[in-house]
Amino acid sequence: MRLLSCAGALALLFTTSLRAENWPQWRGPFFNGSTTEKNLPTTFSKTENIKWCAPLPGPAAATPVVWEDHVFISSTDQTNRATRALCLDRRAHLDTTTIMEA
Repeated sequence: MRLLSCAGALALLFTTSLRAENWPQWRGPFFNGSTTEKNLPTTFSKTENIKWCAPLPGPAAATPVVWEDHVFISSTDQTNRATRALCLDRRAHLDTTTIMEA
């Protein structure tokens, strides 16, 4: 089954401008889901308000961390029965680390 990270789409909510506010943890910089950023999109689809998306090894349900140009997210790898941590940037997939294996 082909899975595409449009969980990255959620991350893109926070990476729409070049120097947007970092989103360092679940619920954001103020721990309440709010941001000081202005003019953010209010609707998303697979083609609307998406700058880019990246393939993941499997499903992801974690909140991405966005820091400068990097997006950090975890994903399951069902083929290898593992949980992986991924580091992405706006141009390329940078690194994958196995967190846990079954």
